[in-house]
Amino acid sequence: MPRKKKEEKQLDGTVDIKQAVDALCDIEKDYGILPEESLQILEDSFARAYKSLANEDCPANAEDMRIETSIDIDKGTLAMFELKDVVATDDDIEDDFLQISLDEAQKVNPDIKVGEQLRLPINLQELDERYIAKSHQLFLQKMRERTKSSIKNLYIDKIGTIIKGKVDNIQRDDNNGGIKTVKVSFDKANGLLRRQDLMKNDNVFIGQEINCYLKGVDEKRKNEILIVSRSDSQFLGCIFKDFISEIASGIVKINSIAREAGIRSKVAVSSTNPDIDAAGSCIGPDGIRINSIRELVNGERIDIVHYQDKLELYIAEALHPATVVGVSVNSSSDKKTCIAVVKNGEKKEAIGKGGVNVRLASRLVGYSIDVLETDEAMEKNVKYVSLDDIRRDMAMSRVAETETVPEEVEDDELPEIEEETVVSAPSSLDVEVPEDVVEEKEIEEVPEVHVEKAKKVEEPVEHVEIKSQSPKISLAALEAQIEEEKKANKGNANRSFHKKKKENEDEEEFEKVEDKKAVNSLPIYTEEELKQFADEEEEDDYDSDEYDEYEEEYGNY
Repeated sequence: MPRKKKEEKQLDGTVDIKQAVDALCDIEKDYGILPEESLQILEDSFARAYKSLANEDCPANAEDMRIETSIDIDKGTLAMFELKDVVATDDDIEDDFLQISLDEAQKVNPDIKVGEQLRLPINLQELDERYIAKSHQLFLQKMRERTKSSIKNLYIDKIGTIIKGKVDNIQRDDNNGGIKTVKVSFDKANGLLRRQDLMKNDNVFIGQEINCYLKGVDEKRKNEILIVSRSDSQFLGCIFKDFISEIASGIVKINSIAREAGIRSKVAVSSTNPDIDAAGSCIGPDGIRINSIRELVNGERIDIVHYQDKLELYIAEALHPATVVGVSVNSSSDKKTCIAVVKNGEKKEAIGKGGVNVRLASRLVGYSIDVLETDEAMEKNVKYVSLDDIRRDMAMSRVAETETVPEEVEDDELPEIEEETVVSAPSSLDVEVPEDVVEEKEIEEVPEVHVEKAKKVEEPVEHVEIKSQSPKISLAALEAQIEEEKKANKGNANRSFHKKKKENEDEEEFEKVEDKKAVNSLPIYTEEELKQFADEEEEDDYDSDEYDEYEEEYGNY
């Protein structure tokens, strides 16, 4: 069987780098590096490799070599040239890497002259494997640096957000078998989760998709340049923002977060809208929002704290579920410390299991908190400010700020009142009036005031005026007065509203009582009118038969 012919070497000294050029195109797609930039890096790598090998063979002045590279993208070939200045004779040569005699130069280019620059072709095919390895090493190094810079540009806008990646590798501790590091690959780069970056109850496996909080990008790292975490407090903050629309829109604000990942967290929130309950927005109906968030953090307990501008009240909220009765803040020391006095028997709740509650409260408010019960504070003679006093003072301040003195109303500013003055009777008047005594037609309800003037009454209205002033009127006198008015108004009860207005007899009756100062008037409806109102309400009721077809269609919705 005949042997395959070896590929003939190119006589011009060029080498085939088509694969390398194709690889550069892929780099452009993945990292956004332009082909021109990649080619420049490749050319520099070949030039640096040639200089490096020349320096090994002949160290003197090798770094001063001038190398020109030329890559033909269409052909996929690389050519290199050494640039030298032409001098007259060998005696004129001061640096072999930079100069060449005229005789030697004319062997390459017969037309060249002294003072010109010779492009001396370098036969790359004669270079050994060391050159190829060195070129490859330098190229990868340069591309890695450029890629890191490109990755930083890709992820710089994502810092402070949650990104999703896939677990590529898990390194375990030889001593206890626990997780030491977790390598996570993201879209364009890799990140490394250390043990302290994981939640306590994280159980990761290779191939698992995992959410991480992007803290930053470190170009100095060799491989995993993305700085990621799952234990950072802001990881929880980003989840709150994703699940709670009020936080995303800015109506509810997260003031502070203290977290022991996988165990317990405290989140202080406040509202920019007084009508919106910040804590209620985070918890959601029946706790649906907070429970959904807890599922993403492996069941971590989350306390929602009402943020307070007053430090003492903020500390009390942070120590929930313990009841804080007073706080003593040490403002004289450089260290921020305070003493929280809780009810007797609630010190355990204030500290929490393993001290987690007081630790988180301290981180949340930014003060180191020491917890004492009421009796302990008395024994140690601790002076503290009562929270009840603080709340009382704040309430009084708000009242003082909002309190306004009503402006005096001038007489000419009062509404003009025509004709009669009608005053409603106090509801507490202890006099029973028979319903059938008087028929009262439609009359506008007048707001209840001490002395009030009513609108103009366009028709005589059958009414009863009752004096609440002393001397008190007896029931017999009241009935006699009513009978007298009935006689005067006899025959007018069935007339229309507009016809009664024209009756002079009724106007005379109102003039008789106009000078009497009444305190209130009590509108009374007859049984016929009440029955008429009831009939009208029954007519307005919906007919259930009209909606049977809707019930059949939507009854199971």
